[in-house]
Amino acid sequence: MKKALLAGAAALLIIIGLWLIVLPEDLILSRINATLKEDNLSLEISDFKKGLFFTFHAPVLQLKRGDSALLTIESLTGSINPLSLVLMRLPLSFSGNIGGGTMEGHIDLLHWHECFTVAIDKAVIEQSALLSTLGLSGTGVLSGSVVAREKCFECKFEIREARFTGALYGFPIPTDCFHTVRGLIRAYGNYLGIDSLWMEGRGLNARLKGTVKGRQADLTLEIMKDSSFVDSGMLLQLIERFKVSPGYYVVPLKGEMRN
Repeated sequence: MKKALLAGAAALLIIIGLWLIVLPEDLILSRINATLKEDNLSLEISDFKKGLFFTFHAPVLQLKRGDSALLTIESLTGSINPLSLVLMRLPLSFSGNIGGGTMEGHIDLLHWHECFTVAIDKAVIEQSALLSTLGLSGTGVLSGSVVAREKCFECKFEIREARFTGALYGFPIPTDCFHTVRGLIRAYGNYLGIDSLWMEGRGLNARLKGTVKGRQADLTLEIMKDSSFVDSGMLLQLIERFKVSPGYYVVPLKGEMRN
C-alpha cells in the first residue's frame, strides 16, 4: 500500500513538473495555434500565465481569422485535465467575460473539431462575425451556444435589443425595424445550412432558411406583416410580386452572394 501511495505521489509530482517546467506558456500557445492554423484562425493572448494544478489565466484573449478579430474574451480562466492524455485527448475548460456578459466552454486541444462547446450569455455585440455572415451590421445582446462535432459546427443563438443596418443576404429588407433574432445555423467547410433564422419586429416578421455553398446561395426569405407595420421606404412595392397571400410574401434568394 505504501509503495502504491509513493508511486502515485511521484507520478503526480512528475505530471505537475511537466506542466510547470517542461510545458512553457509559449509552447502551449504555439500548439493551440498550430491546430487552429488549418482554418486560418489564430489566438492572441496577453500575459498568459499558468497556475498550479493545470490552471491558467489571462486578462485578454482574441480569436482571429487573418487580421479580423472574431471574438474577444476578458478575465479568462481555465484548466486542463492531463490525465486524459492516456485516452489521446487533452480537454480544456475555460470561462471569461465577453461584451459585458459571460461565456464558458470546453475544448479538446488534440481534437478540437470533434469536441468543442461554447456558451455565451447576454454579451453585447458590435460588428460581429455572426452579423457579417448574415450581411448585417449593428449591435445587440447575444446569448447562445456553439457546438463542434466532427468538423460540423452548430450555432444556436438569440439576439435581443437589436439595432441592425445592412441588407439580409443582399435583400434590402428594412432590418432596422427588427428587435429580436433567433437562429439555428450549421457550418461544414464551405457549406452553411440555415435551419431557421427568425427575425421579430414592429408589425413585421421574417424567416430565412436554406443553404449557402461557397458563395452560392439557395435561400428562401418569408416575410409576414400585419396592419401595424409602417413602411418608411419602398419595401411593400419591392416585395409585391412575391405576395402569396395578404400579408405573406416568399422571396427566393438564389445565386452568388454579394460582397
